[in-house]
Amino acid sequence: MKKSVLSRLTLLSSLFVLALPLACSAAGDDLEEDEPKGATGDGDSTTGSGGSGAGAGDAVGTESGGGTSTGAGGMNESGTGGAAIGTGGSDGTGGGAAATGGSTGGGTDDCTPGAAGYDTSNADYVIDTASCIFYQIVATPVQKLSQADAITACEALSLGGFDDWKMPTFDELVAINVPKQQPAVDTAIFPNTDPSYYFTSEKSGSKAVVVDFNWNGGKFEAGPDGGQAYRCVRKSL
Repeated sequence: MKKSVLSRLTLLSSLFVLALPLACSAAGDDLEEDEPKGATGDGDSTTGSGGSGAGAGDAVGTESGGGTSTGAGGMNESGTGGAAIGTGGSDGTGGGAAATGGSTGGGTDDCTPGAAGYDTSNADYVIDTASCIFYQIVATPVQKLSQADAITACEALSLGGFDDWKMPTFDELVAINVPKQQPAVDTAIFPNTDPSYYFTSEKSGSKAVVVDFNWNGGKFEAGPDGGQAYRCVRKSL
């Protein structure tokens, strides 16, 4: 009986010795399987760090925001360019204003009032340099017209490169009058002057105001419908 128990104990001891390495080996396998879980956890942390890195990518977004600065620069440059173009337009407008001076080419409108004497350098007109009034010069005495027709003729006149001629006022016409000679004007400056009345643009009641270039000179009145001589004028701008 004792021998039988001893044999069993010996068998169990042998089995335990054999099983112990297997148990240890199994435990080691469990530990090795747990380690990947820890690595995975580390991986999650790495992923989390990656997420932080992605978050840091917002700085790139801020850099892109610099595009706003570029846009502002573009707006400023465009605005400045537009002003330069506007200035160019301004120069063009100035040129147009100069062209609107009534000149159709060939004449010079360069006159500064206050000088003395006459400028007779142009065959179509004489300039009184004191007033800068241009007086028409004619090759032959003009046709005599009514006051209304004479005014129309002056306004339609294109002479010496200018198209802004008109009928003179009394003061403008009497300025060249030289009384007590016939015709009553300086004929060296105003040739072909008819020794007669010359219409002005003015009226006195129902009468036309005229200047006498026959002899007496000065102011007279005449019927507006009767034919009288006329001389067109223009004023330097």
